[in-house]
Amino acid sequence: ALGVIGVAVVDQANDTVGLSDLGRFAIRRLRGMAEPGDPLLQVRITLRYVDDPPVWRQVLIPAAYPLSRVHRVIQAAMGWEDCHLHAFQIGKTTYGPDPEEELGYADETKARLADVARVRTRIAYEYDFGDSWEHELVVEARTLAEDGQAYPACLDGEGACPPEDCGGAYGFAELKEVLAAPDSAERDEMLELVDEDFDPAHFDLAAANTAVVSI
Repeated sequence: ALGVIGVAVVDQANDTVGLSDLGRFAIRRLRGMAEPGDPLLQVRITLRYVDDPPVWRQVLIPAAYPLSRVHRVIQAAMGWEDCHLHAFQIGKTTYGPDPEEELGYADETKARLADVARVRTRIAYEYDFGDSWEHELVVEARTLAEDGQAYPACLDGEGACPPEDCGGAYGFAELKEVLAAPDSAERDEMLELVDEDFDPAHFDLAAANTAVVSI
């Protein structure tokens, strides 16, 4: 049936099936992936209350993405493991996953980024309600997708992502202080949260972009 409507190429001799150009195009559109000329929003994601160094990322996100996929972009760009709850706050409306309909959230899967944000819009995003990692998203610019480029994309950034479950911004600051003092009695305990060579200032743009493109 897929072969008949042109979205798949059926090779009966070799017993194989592959997507046609039309099929690949259809899949990209269904997933909200950007085609050349489609609108993109340039967004700066800043982890609040974290400094020395600050932690931020600059990303290009297809404007057609629902907030549920913007969440995945944030997780990939920042370096989080997506193992806790999250929510977006835009104006007076909170968006997020609410399968039991107990939290009163608007459905993040039905809210497209283009419908809730424009240039200079500020969006609050919280990850892990225990550690309360608060992020500020600022839409810096609107541009168009270019031919031959993959989106979403990470353009720039600074600072390493904090380790999961380290106690939020305050706990991360304490962790950095302990790691900076080799003779600290707490150092061995803190190293259970991170690798011994953890560098709070390290940011790998290529790795972040690979993670973002692959979501």
